Amino acid sequence: MLHQRKILASITLLGLFMNDAVLAAPLSAISEAVESGKGHLNFRYRYEQVDQTGFSEQAEASTLRSRFTWLSGEIDNFTVGLEMDYVSAIGSERYNSTTNGKSQYPVVADPTGFDLNQAYINYKRDETSLTAGKQRINHANQRFVGGVAWRQNEQTFDAFRAVFSPLDELSIDYSYVWNVDRIFGPDNGARPAEWDGTSHLLNAAYTVADGHELQGFAYFLDFENANGPANSTGTVGLSYNGKFDRVSLQATMATQSDYESSPLDYAAEFYSVGADLKLSVVKLTAGYEELGSDNGVAGFRTPLATLHKFQGWATDS
Repeated sequence: MLHQRKILASITLLGLFMNDAVLAAPLSAISEAVESGKGHLNFRYRYEQVDQTGFSEQAEASTLRSRFTWLSGEIDNFTVGLEMDYVSAIGSERYNSTTNGKSQYPVVADPTGFDLNQAYINYKRDETSLTAGKQRINHANQRFVGGVAWRQNEQTFDAFRAVFSPLDELSIDYSYVWNVDRIFGPDNGARPAEWDGTSHLLNAAYTVADGHELQGFAYFLDFENANGPANSTGTVGLSYNGKFDRVSLQATMATQSDYESSPLDYAAEFYSVGADLKLSVVKLTAGYEELGSDNGVAGFRTPLATLHKFQGWATDS
């Protein structure tokens, strides 16, 4: 029921947002926008095998994600987007999806079922983009905020997002998020499928010179349900990306502390440096990353990140 209410809330938000701006348009314009809309059907098969110490059974997850995406035509700079996923098991479910109760197997977080992945309305004019509803949000390399596309059920956000460029060299991206649709959905299981709360995501990118960019970011996350409060964090940081001929450099530093409803009391730091060297069709990459902790109280957390991209199978809560 909670998941259904969230879907209804997103659709209701779309209706309210469209009421004056879009529905006031002539019916012929609305009809044209629907008729000129484009749909896309995508299928992704995935197989994952896990042999984990402490489990007598080996997990084997054979799943298929069927995704339908639709984007309307434009009415006075407005468009509407929808995306629906259905994850099904191919063969028997010989894995713990976090919702199927098969705890004798290791976890492969690809639960089956239907999920409304996106339902949003977007307004875009010149260098300004405003999006309201259920949507995908990826910041930079997704180290702090991402869609976790590694899994079959992607992470999306119920949010209002504003992206604009007051200067040619400067881009500002702000989101107000009231719900996170996590990879463990569509239904609650061993881990919550959703995190309710009030969160603010801010990223500002400034081009210092051609090929050199500074990004400042601030993420203030406040979650209410299940294990959310322990992941309520305040994070601020700065990153640099630069290109020198065939060499690319990246560096990030950030500091984090408990925020709002967090039951913890800590402060931790994050450091990351990396370099890429492109040789013909080969790219060599080297990097170092450190997630600090505060005397065993808590470590630096990135609960909204695309974690597998950086930490493999080691995850936050």
